[in-house]
Amino acid sequence: MNDFFVFAATAAVSFLAGSILHNSGWQAVNWMIFPALALILVPLLWQGRYGRN
Repeated sequence: MNDFFVFAATAAVSFLAGSILHNSGWQAVNWMIFPALALILVPLLWQGRYGRN
């Protein structure tokens, strides 16, 4: 079941990236990574700063 969700998410994001690339170009695709990167880095930095000692 997990494999199905991973494959479906990968396929959906791939089609979405292709659509964005076709309509807006590479710059838009490259800028799309920043919100995802922030969602990953902010909690990691927060935990490193205020996490368990």
